[in-house]
Amino acid sequence: MNVFIAHLPSKREKDINKPKRAFILNEIRGRILNIVNEEKEHVILCGDFNENPDDENLVKILYDDAHGKVLENPFQQLFSTRNYSTFHYKSGLLFDQIILSKSFFTKQSALYFQNAEVFRSEKISSRNRKFEGRLFRTYAGTRYLGGYSDHFPVFVSFKKDGTT
Repeated sequence: MNVFIAHLPSKREKDINKPKRAFILNEIRGRILNIVNEEKEHVILCGDFNENPDDENLVKILYDDAHGKVLENPFQQLFSTRNYSTFHYKSGLLFDQIILSKSFFTKQSALYFQNAEVFRSEKISSRNRKFEGRLFRTYAGTRYLGGYSDHFPVFVSFKKDGTT
């Protein structure tokens, strides 16, 4: 099993970092294609991509050069149902994702994908009614609030040999 963890450059300043994110994802894609096609091993790509699941860079990484799908992004479904891991002003975002090789979606696999979730525990959520449904942040700008993060954690569950 091969795990890639990425924290890609932010979308600040009119998305000046988009070419950097595209370059990084293209490099990762090349390595993943080699692992999946040549070595026939599982791949997990996870992190804060600073892009939503439907953004061009994250859709492109799912396919090989012949337009065959080699990766699955279970967070596409969560995003379409408005399950967000972070917010920017009033916009919900799902920058935090776990992308899996298609091998996790076959019944013959020792580990079989079960589901993906955004962990939205009340214990880490804001108690301020104005920010209901959002995470209790560590910072608001440069002001320390004492919270946990500005992103809810995300996770995937697998089945192994018929178990969860």
